[in-house]
Amino acid sequence: MNVIGKREPPASRPSMSQTAWTDFIQRQKDRHLVVLEVPRAISQDPVALVDLLIKNTAPEAGYALSTEIVVDGMRVFCAFANPTDVDNLVQAINAQENNIHSGWASEYHCRLDETSANAISATPLRQ
Repeated sequence: MNVIGKREPPASRPSMSQTAWTDFIQRQKDRHLVVLEVPRAISQDPVALVDLLIKNTAPEAGYALSTEIVVDGMRVFCAFANPTDVDNLVQAINAQENNIHSGWASEYHCRLDETSANAISATPLRQ
């Protein structure tokens, strides 16, 4: 996985920030989904870990996060407005396309491992 690589946001604009899931889903019609499985053993705060990963890919448009507790950890749903933002995240985590949920322009899935989680946690946040 290429989780250490960071993308610099252009100097003319800051990275976009996270918005509320419900607001994002209602407002954004052409949306993209990345689902990350985060085992309990590798992160005490999967949402913060995934948010750090996303922020370090410097999204150009809005995104939202939602979670689902699963038997061995947490499933983090990441919704994006911009397909380029999805491509950057997919490349960073080596996610695979898998269209399980309806209503998405694209959908990718990945299970984070300990090495990836450690690399994400060790990467300072780009401002």
